[in-house]
Amino acid sequence: MAPTPEALSLLLLCSLLGPGSSSEPGGCQNYYLQFERVFSVPGDVAMLNSTLLSPSVFNLSAEPYNITWYRLNSDQPISNQSGRVLVLAETLWFLNVSLGDAGDYVTVVRTPGMCYRQQTKLVVDTPLSLCGRPRTAGQRLTKGVTDRLSCPLKDYIHKLTSYGLPFSITWYKGCERVAHQDQGRFHYWDTYLKVEEVQSEDQALYTCTLTFSLGGVNGGVSETIEAEVQGDYCLLPQVREPANDVVKAELGSNLTKRCLVFVPCEGRPLLDMDMYWLVQDNFIMNDPSERVYSTQQRIVQKQDRGVWMELWLIISELKEVDFKLNYTCRVWSGRGSPYCYFTLLHTDPDLLLPVGVALGSCLLLFLLCVSVYHVFKVDLVLWSRGTFPGFHRRTASDGKLYDAYVAFPQSDAAGWSDEVERFALHTLPQVLEEACGFSLFIPGRDCRPGEAVIDMVEENLQASRRILLLYTASTFSKKHCSNNNTLQSRPMTHHTETSHQLYISKEHLNTSKEHLNTSKDHLNTNKDHLDTNKEHLNTSKVHLNTNKDHLQQNMSREQLSTNNNIEGPLNTWGDQLSISLNLLNTSMNSLATGKDHLQLDSSRDHLSTNNNIEGPVNTRQDQLSISLNSLNHLNTSMCGHAQTHLECVAAMHRALMERSLKVILVELEELGPCDVEQLPESVRYLRQTQGAVCWWKTQRTAKTCWRTVCMRRTGNTWDTETPLSSCVSPNCRFWKEVRYRMPV
Repeated sequence: MAPTPEALSLLLLCSLLGPGSSSEPGGCQNYYLQFERVFSVPGDVAMLNSTLLSPSVFNLSAEPYNITWYRLNSDQPISNQSGRVLVLAETLWFLNVSLGDAGDYVTVVRTPGMCYRQQTKLVVDTPLSLCGRPRTAGQRLTKGVTDRLSCPLKDYIHKLTSYGLPFSITWYKGCERVAHQDQGRFHYWDTYLKVEEVQSEDQALYTCTLTFSLGGVNGGVSETIEAEVQGDYCLLPQVREPANDVVKAELGSNLTKRCLVFVPCEGRPLLDMDMYWLVQDNFIMNDPSERVYSTQQRIVQKQDRGVWMELWLIISELKEVDFKLNYTCRVWSGRGSPYCYFTLLHTDPDLLLPVGVALGSCLLLFLLCVSVYHVFKVDLVLWSRGTFPGFHRRTASDGKLYDAYVAFPQSDAAGWSDEVERFALHTLPQVLEEACGFSLFIPGRDCRPGEAVIDMVEENLQASRRILLLYTASTFSKKHCSNNNTLQSRPMTHHTETSHQLYISKEHLNTSKEHLNTSKDHLNTNKDHLDTNKEHLNTSKVHLNTNKDHLQQNMSREQLSTNNNIEGPLNTWGDQLSISLNLLNTSMNSLATGKDHLQLDSSRDHLSTNNNIEGPVNTRQDQLSISLNSLNHLNTSMCGHAQTHLECVAAMHRALMERSLKVILVELEELGPCDVEQLPESVRYLRQTQGAVCWWKTQRTAKTCWRTVCMRRTGNTWDTETPLSSCVSPNCRFWKEVRYRMPV
């Protein structure tokens, strides 16, 4: 019987490194008898193989050598014998074994400086039967599953493969040859016999026969296996941990990792398996004194369907050399050698804290910037305009003449006061024009003499980029709430009321004018119809005259007297037609005269109707004539009259509704709740959305009431200083806000 690989390795280790090797007096180093015996029967082929040709014995590539085979106690070298013996280097082949071939054989290897010898024993047994061999090797089959038997002649197969010789394998169960069938339970698989669904009757003797041709001789060698069918068995182990994953750890820390294996079992078999940790194909030993070591494998839990086992890997201190390596847990068993691994990497940097700090800092900085901008928005914008003028859109090329149109209550208008007028005509120009360089249009100062109010307001509003609306609590109402720090409005004068009523009358006159124009269009249409009828009558007269001439020419002299009797009526008809035409012309003239009277009467009637609707202002036509004369006088009066304020408010209201101009609200006194309600809807909307620049806040900061009169000493005299002229510095908060809202 050929030696197994495990026994051969153990023999090689003992013979080469153990105390069994010694030097004989003849100069050859003796490795004595090999542990493995070679078993054979007469008629088979036997192979004796020396293990001296190994790098552990001498350097095969550097030293020349020769091999000689001897029979023990014989000095005669063994040579080739046709059909019987074949010497091939370190292998001695017996092509047809006989009982006389049994014994010890010596291999001598000589190099230029050394000599080595080794013994190998051949045992030839007499077969007990024609089937099988007297010596058997035991193997197990697991009942109920697919299992396999391994042919023990692997050394012969490996040697023949190295020679490049073909061979064949045949299996026998008892004395019956196992056929190579695809549909049966037995299958040939390389050097194995695969048995599906192992049963109890599969327990028997199985013989593996290897057939080949060597040295011109066809021979064979056989080995018998005693197969044992067992009910308790284990299947291929399953490595559950690690799972081919990545483990991250910090440099200098310790690491423990478990290798968890589940072994599916049936019954209570003997666990024949070993677990190991490897790194770069090197075993990690079970030595706690090392920095990297593994524990003993142990059973964690036993279940009905299997067993859980574990093996721990421990690294006491991680170093740089431990990272970026694969640590493998491998399991060796009779069913196979599964494995799994994990890769050790550095821990990812903790970015949560830095990112959180960065985001928090950005948020805090953003809130701080928003707060600073909210508090110092005006100062920042003004500073930016002065420092970086190129980044701001210029308005000098937009065709406008003024930066702002100043709208404020005029004299004899509601809300007018000396302080408001002084603020508009003196304080505003002093700061915005002289100190800041803005161009303002101020009614009462910049209007041309004799210019109509409506034209003046419309034209200059269109030529301005902003509207500076100066207002108090009494600007848009007759009375307002009283506040401690607000100016009490004075009652409206009779002239102001009359102006307001005349403004309403003007609107009604415009409506009447439209109605008169409509009536005129109807009269013109009627005249066209009458002209058409007159043309038809003239045409008929011409036709009658023509017929008359024809009749006169065709009449004979004899019938002249008779025809004269007919001509009388005809002439009468022509005369009547001429009279009708004259009456028609007279009617046309009367119609034209009536049209003029109708236009005047319609205008008077419509005006009388409007006057009756308007109420107590004008109830008679004479009063209406007086109102019209007054209205014409107002339309041709100069700037500064009460209508200027009304026209300005109307034009400004249109500008607000059309959003053609930006309005800057300047609130000169604090308004109460009822004052805010009486503001025009457009002004109230702007006040809520964009806010107003409050002059009264500046006055409150200076602790100066609206009506307070301060005295300023100039030399030896004291001059009166009003609150509206108390702050004329462009850097005052009030003027900064105004400059912020003004165009660049």
